[in-house]
Amino acid sequence: MFGAIEAGGTKFVCAVGTAPDDLTVTQFPTASPEATIGSAVTFLKEHSGGRLQAVGIGSFGPVDLCPSSPTFGCITSTPKPGWQNYDFAGAVRKALGVPVGFDTDVDASALGEARWGAAQSVSDFLYLTVGTGIGGGVIVNGQILHGLIHPEVGNGYVRSKELIENVDHYVVPPKLGNRAGIAGALVLAEQAYQEQQTRAAIAAHSEPMR
Repeated sequence: MFGAIEAGGTKFVCAVGTAPDDLTVTQFPTASPEATIGSAVTFLKEHSGGRLQAVGIGSFGPVDLCPSSPTFGCITSTPKPGWQNYDFAGAVRKALGVPVGFDTDVDASALGEARWGAAQSVSDFLYLTVGTGIGGGVIVNGQILHGLIHPEVGNGYVRSKELIENVDHYVVPPKLGNRAGIAGALVLAEQAYQEQQTRAAIAAHSEPMR
């Protein structure tokens, strides 16, 4: 069983389950980090029955996604009061004692559509979300494409005549709608769990025989 957190600047969505049609979900306003993470942790503990294997987080940003960085898993220079330089992934990991997968909210949505939504049949695609701003998540060969710093899609121009003339074929609405982010957070949790299992197996294999 996995936990999922879709963290927005105005609200948090939290869920426990294994797939979009197998979720217990709640949501609450985004307050201070301590209060908000406390509510998320309480929900995940109460609804997992002690069977939580990992948690995935799709977060508002900017965030640090570089695994070798000392601030990996942190929200960095956000204008959201109280959240600047907050160790989001670390706080959840410490509170629950399970692996934590961490990425941007839009990347999580892209993962959700790749696993269960409109992009199931393709390995390369761009997921766009339009809200207060415009965000994009890029999947290449089935993997999230990250940038050098905060992973965010920039502006550009479409030069492909084929794409322009057949835009209805290439541009499709998301299948999961507003569930894409929380579904993608489940994928992040699953990936974090699998990575931990792989590391444990390698460590066990590397131990000298006695």
